[in-house]
Amino acid sequence: MGKNQITKLLGVAKAVYFYQSKRPSKDEELKDKILSVLASNPSYGHRRIAIALSMGKKRVRRVMKLYGIKPYKRKGRWRKRRDERRPEALFTNQIKGSFPIVPNVTWVSDFTYLRFNSRFIYLATFMDLYTREIVGWNLSTRHTKDLVINAFFDAFENK
Repeated sequence: MGKNQITKLLGVAKAVYFYQSKRPSKDEELKDKILSVLASNPSYGHRRIAIALSMGKKRVRRVMKLYGIKPYKRKGRWRKRRDERRPEALFTNQIKGSFPIVPNVTWVSDFTYLRFNSRFIYLATFMDLYTREIVGWNLSTRHTKDLVINAFFDAFENK
């Protein structure tokens, strides 16, 4: 199948088939300009480079992608170091990594607050780790130690 037959089959002009872009030379020039900007400002992205060169950011981004040009990026991620400053816990987690095989041996506790009529209601719960069932709970309008103690007694009574 010849070139003429392909263009007729596709319904396009022969010029389209033989077209060669004039951009490679312009893109080469722009690539050199981008590299010169990155030499003085290694962390600039395509937006800042476009501003520095006074041209469109889409064109700069296209050329950077074409030639695989990427700005300098710092290694690693920033992280909060709050846990590193925190002192060691007095009591270690004794059940971490263990899997209970009998119900009513290992209980876990949590509490949360619920917004109700522009006030808070506090809920403390105890859950059996084997059955994943709530065995005791307590509601209160105040967040005190009695909230958790009463939830524990409720769980103990329901055991």
